[in-house]
Amino acid sequence: MAHLKAMDALEPFLALAKVANSPRQTADLVVRATSHPGTFVFAELLQRPQIQALARAEPEYAVYHTVLQIFSYGTYADYERGTAPSSSSPPTDAMWQSLSQTPTAPAAAHASPLPPLTEAQANKLRQLSLISLATDRSSLGYDHLIQALRLTDDSQLESLVMATVYAGLVTGTLDPAHRVVRIGSVAPMRDLAPDSIPKLHAALCNWSQRCQTTLAELDDQIAGIRRVAAARAEESQKWDAQVKRAVDLEKRSLLNKEKMGSDGSGVGKRPMTLNVSGLGFSTVGPRFNKRGSNLMASSGGPLDYIAPNPGSSLVADEGGNMELDDDDASDVNKRNRSA
Repeated sequence: MAHLKAMDALEPFLALAKVANSPRQTADLVVRATSHPGTFVFAELLQRPQIQALARAEPEYAVYHTVLQIFSYGTYADYERGTAPSSSSPPTDAMWQSLSQTPTAPAAAHASPLPPLTEAQANKLRQLSLISLATDRSSLGYDHLIQALRLTDDSQLESLVMATVYAGLVTGTLDPAHRVVRIGSVAPMRDLAPDSIPKLHAALCNWSQRCQTTLAELDDQIAGIRRVAAARAEESQKWDAQVKRAVDLEKRSLLNKEKMGSDGSGVGKRPMTLNVSGLGFSTVGPRFNKRGSNLMASSGGPLDYIAPNPGSSLVADEGGNMELDDDDASDVNKRNRSA
């Protein structure tokens, strides 16, 4: 928004540049444009043919072309040196280097070979220099700013910073206790130097290359993590399969043991069938006893005649004991009583 306002404020001076017919008129146009409170970008004005011709005019007028260059992409230190700003290094680097070369001087002092600045021009150039200083730093000390902007005390610096903030050029706060200006953001109010585009392009290419390298490294790390995860998943599946097989074997083993225990709790019987249908006799000998029945002869005594049912059978186990295999014990008892 602030940049659009600055472009709108520059429009009248662009129109006047078209009708400037002499170096004097063009020089006066430069002074008026740089003194206007709403103008902060001058690249479009600097590209006008009349302004370009000013650089080839007499020295007394050619210096105004240098002044416009300084307002476009230079700093207050460039004005004091009296030379056009160098585009070989960023303005902030040139300004910080100048701190150790140029002693602090009062604002009223003027040792530059360039035309003297009006108060409005000086304040604007200081504001533009503050933008350049705040571009790559989040905090600026009072002492450095006073020296870089050629101020005399803290009150002048604080007034300049507040005016810059109210103009929408920067956002920040003053910290008088620690004598620090804390910068929040900076508006895009500085023009690019003529040969800064290739350098900016090279810097962006280097940044893009670093980003691509970082992305490639991240992709490699992600692929490695996925390989490790797949190996762990495969190992987990194998382990689960082994556990399942072990559990199944144990279950089958327990079932076999239970089955063998139920079948082998006693001595296994071998059935032996004797057909005694239609026979009736009395005998003295081994007693015949059906398990669970009450038919029993006294030891050594005669056994009463029992008429077995047709189809009844005697079963001998492996120990030699004989048992009457009859499903209906009650019928045997009845026949014994009737006999």
